[in-house]
Amino acid sequence: MTAADEVPTTMSTRTPREAFFLARLRRFAGLAMEASVPTMQRLAQHATATAYRDCVALGLRDAALHTLEDAGTDPVPSGAGQAGGGP
Repeated sequence: MTAADEVPTTMSTRTPREAFFLARLRRFAGLAMEASVPTMQRLAQHATATAYRDCVALGLRDAALHTLEDAGTDPVPSGAGQAGGGP
């Protein structure tokens, strides 16, 4: 792995746009974990999957997976697929 391949591990080393999308993912993942009403949980899970796909589209797949693991949620939200996660 070269220095160019390394994923920054802190929000301070990210661009404002990257930090925004990863924070958005973290927020939705947290809401999905905390929701006590099934309808709200499904809505938060859908929002998490959408936020994950947005991160993947921005080239932040590894950071998004790390964010989800830190939040204690599924590494790949249901419905998110593996878009952009090929070899």
